[in-house]
Amino acid sequence: MIKRLAPHLEKVPGPKDRLDAARERRNHLAHTFCFDRAPDLCAPAPAIRLITELAADEEIFLNLFAEVQAISRAVIGKRVSPPLQPTPCTSR
Repeated sequence: MIKRLAPHLEKVPGPKDRLDAARERRNHLAHTFCFDRAPDLCAPAPAIRLITELAADEEIFLNLFAEVQAISRAVIGKRVSPPLQPTPCTSR
């Protein structure tokens, strides 16, 4: 996705760098976070700290998603005709 949007992201300062950082963080979360932090997950105080950290990640990901979604919709809107209207289904 980042490669396909790169030409459009370069027109706006910042999103490409944040997307690259988000991808690196996502890969860390998916592949090594729990393994690296397993001891912290067993104790209440460190676990609360981890939950706070993950909540901050969630906010970053959601904000970045909204930003990229707006850029994507602008790009797609220039290329795609309006969506077809659904036709009512008839039952037999």
